[in-house]
Amino acid sequence: MVPSGFTFPKVDVKTMFNLWYFGNSGERIRPYWHLKDFKADLPSPKDCQRYSRCAKVMRWIEGEFNAQHLMEVPANEKTISLLQPEEAERMFFKAFQQIIGRLYPNGKCPRMAELQCDTLTNRESLLKRKEKSSSTTEVANTEFDNEDSTDMARDQSSLVQEAQTPHTTPQLLTLEGGVQEVPADIRTPQEDVSNFAYMFSL
Repeated sequence: MVPSGFTFPKVDVKTMFNLWYFGNSGERIRPYWHLKDFKADLPSPKDCQRYSRCAKVMRWIEGEFNAQHLMEVPANEKTISLLQPEEAERMFFKAFQQIIGRLYPNGKCPRMAELQCDTLTNRESLLKRKEKSSSTTEVANTEFDNEDSTDMARDQSSLVQEAQTPHTTPQLLTLEGGVQEVPADIRTPQEDVSNFAYMFSL
């Protein structure tokens, strides 16, 4: 159970790191990672949400500990809790710099020392939405490009077929009523090949 009147603190990431792995000796509270067994005892939904977000950020930090090989053993809640606070702090800042670099790729991170876990998880959600939106736009553009290419190929095919279709020169015959065009079905193959306007009178 959590102590009577306990509320999950709203503090900066560095302070939460210390509470998460080393607890609060002044209030005789064990490392906060033990709260995973008592999450249901937290007094309000807001406390549960804050706990979940802090747990997520602490997992990021543990991941960086392992990625950078900052410890001789795999980093987790128990092994980090065994470190000396000064050594853990040094490792924390190395890991934290990498996390900030991913979440703020432009290098603009206001008041980094005051950042809270809520801010970092919200920032991650924002970046994921942007990436998803960008990916959707790229797919749409690719579909439009494919449609344009299909239309161009269809137009070129039509032009080629039109160029290959034989064209006949209208022939004329002289009738009493004047000059009229010779219907195509009464022309001879030789006349079509030569395109010669054959004139005759009745």
